[in-house]
Amino acid sequence: MPNSSSALFGLDGIVVESVRISPDGTRTVAVTTAPQWVGVCASCTAVSTRSKVG
Repeated sequence: MPNSSSALFGLDGIVVESVRISPDGTRTVAVTTAPQWVGVCASCTAVSTRSKVG
């Protein structure tokens, strides 16, 4: 796993954007798809040639 986000969650292809800790100690973690995985099929890893809307 190439980055600490992947190591933390055990998921390849995610990036942690931010972490917020509320006064009660609850953590909210915002994650996104890593740039190299945007538009890539999870099953076959083919790169999409068009955008899916909706």
